[in-house]
Parts: sequence; C-alpha cells; structure tokens
Amino acid sequence: MKFIFFLLTLFLPQGPAVPGHTGAIGGGGGGSAPSLDGTTCTGQTFGAASQTCVFSSNLVSGRGIQMVYFAGSGGTPTISGCGITWTTDTGSHNINTATGIAASSAACTVTITAASGTPSMGVVGAEIQNTSGVDVRSGSNVSVISATATVAFNCPAVTTTVNNDLVFCLLSDANGNNGTYTAGTGFTLSSVTSGFKTAFETETLASAGAVTPQAIYSLNAVGAMATSTIAWKP
Repeated sequence: MKFIFFLLTLFLPQGPAVPGHTGAIGGGGGGSAPSLDGTTCTGQTFGAASQTCVFSSNLVSGRGIQMVYFAGSGGTPTISGCGITWTTDTGSHNINTATGIAASSAACTVTITAASGTPSMGVVGAEIQNTSGVDVRSGSNVSVISATATVAFNCPAVTTTVNNDLVFCLLSDANGNNGTYTAGTGFTLSSVTSGFKTAFETETLASAGAVTPQAIYSLNAVGAMATSTIAWKP
C-alpha cells in the first residue's frame, strides 16, 4: 500500500506554480523604493580650512550616501572620508554635491576641505536605503533671490528613467542670509544648517519622467541660491 501511495504522489497534479517566484514565497521585498534611513550628518563653521560631518550612527555597507556642501570664498572644496569613492558635481559659488556608496558598516567622518584660506563652510549628508545607485544628476545652477522676499525657486529639471526614484533637491544660500526654507509641493525638507542654510528636500517619484523640484526661501537680503537635483533609483 505504501508503494501505491508513493506512485500516486508522483502522478497526481500538484498546486499551481507562483509566477515569477523561485525559492520561498514572502521573502525579502526586493524592489522597494529608496528612502532615507534616518542616518544623517551636519556640520558648519564660519572660518576654517576644513569642516567635518560626523555620521555618529553606523552607516550600512552598500547603502547610498548623498552630500551637499559649501565652502564660501575658499575655492572649489574637496571631499573625503568614510572609505568612499565620491562622485562630485562642482557648482557655482563653491556649492557642490557628492554621491557614494557606503564602504563599511560603521560610524565615520566626512571631511570637506577648502582649496584655500579659511572660509565659512557648511555640509549635510544622508544615508539612503533600498537603492542600487544614482539614476540621474543635473549638475548645479544658481538662482538669485530678491531682497526682503519669500520666493519660490526651482532646482534643475531632470528626467528619471526608473519608477520610484528618490529625488533630492539640494540647496545652499551662498550669501549666508539665514533665511527659512519651506519644502515644495510633494517634497519633505531635511537636515538644515543655520547661517548658510545648506539643506535638501526629497520626494519619491512613483512614475519615471520629468520633474522640476521647487522650494521656497524667505530671507531679508539678496541671496544666491545654488541648487542641484539628483535621483536615486531602486
């Protein structure tokens, strides 16, 4: 009887296969949209040759790292630290952005170094989970903000190629007016330094396509706002 039962199990129809699955059903949810994981750093000085940005919480190896930094009149600054090979965009007014992939799971320090002198400097950074890297980057542009005004201004337009990109609008006020940012529609503002107001806002873009991020800045003097747009893909 056992032998007959064994033969039946070979030839009776089994349950339908689950399309697109190999291995266990319900495992890790690959394809999740990139998002900030809450690990950030900020730093600012009003007269030094370099400025650090300390990730006091452990980074996670393989996650994306997004930085925006400013070095006043000190020429084009350089970025180093955390064992990361950085890809940089040099912007007007010595405001720059850098991206990289965390090299190890540890706390670490990023250092921004001015090309010359001891300028005012500001830097912010954030770690991104569920990303395979940068989809598209804009480079930088500059918007001049009128005196005593609350003004909406654009980060550069980009066209993403992948659904669910995490889009960064990276911001800094080159004139140090210590104004107030308000995030644009759909965006969330994060990690703002005082003084030179180095910051970023983010939005998840559900469908690939063109996007022109916008932010609002309120200040009481003329400001030169340097901006950049970078999108991270799943």
